Amino acid sequence: MGDEPKYTRAFWTANMVELLERAAWYGVFIAITLYLSRILGFTDIEAAMVSGTFSAGLYFLPTFSGAYADRIGFRRALLLAFGLLT
Repeated sequence: MGDEPKYTRAFWTANMVELLERAAWYGVFIAITLYLSRILGFTDIEAAMVSGTFSAGLYFLPTFSGAYADRIGFRRALLLAFGLLT
């Protein structure tokens, strides 16, 4: 029992942040689907299509944005990302 791995505080912090990020990710899709169907009057199928299209875009966007970031350089890509987030 004395050979158990000891994980650092940074390890546990990174894992907890990732779990919270995943919860927020899936929570957004629940919220957007409910908003579209209940508030804006979309049918369940229409709301699922919009949410699914948004999700697909978010999964494929890193491929293209990563290639663009490599092209313009780290510093400019970071400034662009923070500018868009702002």
